[in-house]
Amino acid sequence: MSKIPTSDALRRRNMVGVEAICSICGEDNESVEYLFTSCWVAMLVWNHICSWTRVQCFFAFSFRDLIEVHEHVGLKGKAKKVFQGIIFLSCWVIWRARNKSKFEGKKVKIEEIISDIKSIGFLWVRSRAKLSNLSWPDWCKYEIV
Repeated sequence: MSKIPTSDALRRRNMVGVEAICSICGEDNESVEYLFTSCWVAMLVWNHICSWTRVQCFFAFSFRDLIEVHEHVGLKGKAKKVFQGIIFLSCWVIWRARNKSKFEGKKVKIEEIISDIKSIGFLWVRSRAKLSNLSWPDWCKYEIV
């Protein structure tokens, strides 16, 4: 994961003028592990995802734990694949929020991150998971199977 250009990774590559602090919360050094597993914003996102999808809350100690969490939440078949997609999408949305904060000075809003995950996820699931009959209200209640 050292190839992901977090502030920590860029500083290790001797990039000058790179702030070490997390672009999302401003509380600790920004590394892949911190940004996706320890940052309080990410932890709130994961708690919301667990509540929304009705899976037991998890705590990821590493980015790899996060990528593999779908294997350990008791889901099977299509539900497991959809949950995996939501985790991947959530990582991308968190990264995008980080970039908007870092490069555009835009304040990170957890509600906006959650909203983006749900709306983009809905479009993805309807088109890729062969759930074309899925309605927005059912998706919001996470009634997918």
